[in-house]
Amino acid sequence: MEFAVDSTRLGVGVTEGQVTLLAPAGWPLADSATTGRIRSAVAGDTSRFRFEVSSAYIDGVGGAALIVKRFAEVPNFLPWARDLVAELRSVRSGQDIREEWLLFGDLAGVQVYAADSTRVQFSILLDTRPITGLDYIVPRAHWEHQVRSVESSLGTIRRR
Repeated sequence: MEFAVDSTRLGVGVTEGQVTLLAPAGWPLADSATTGRIRSAVAGDTSRFRFEVSSAYIDGVGGAALIVKRFAEVPNFLPWARDLVAELRSVRSGQDIREEWLLFGDLAGVQVYAADSTRVQFSILLDTRPITGLDYIVPRAHWEHQVRSVESSLGTIRRR
């Protein structure tokens, strides 16, 4: 899939493990207190899909966020990612959920789109060691304004 990249909608560089990308413009790196609150919110997860929050980029105007995650090593990405997508579908049964298996630059991955009346979320899982996750979360009221920025950011995902 080709993402239309508008360089005027791109901001700071992001590096996580084997992955580089550009965050949407106006979404700076969150301060340590904000990142700490996000980490605390997910710290109790004991599932096999447990992850660490590496960093967060927050849009101060509309409240959108890019959360960069690192998952544990798994022996085989494909069945693990399929199981995680199935888990998302069961947990979010009332939401519109769509999945697409794509290449992001030269990185294989899955993009999961989930939307409800309050937000739009793109969760990206990339086949890296360890697995890299990217969650773009945008309040529904700001989606029209942010959609091109999110698409542009997705178009910059590359192997480092």
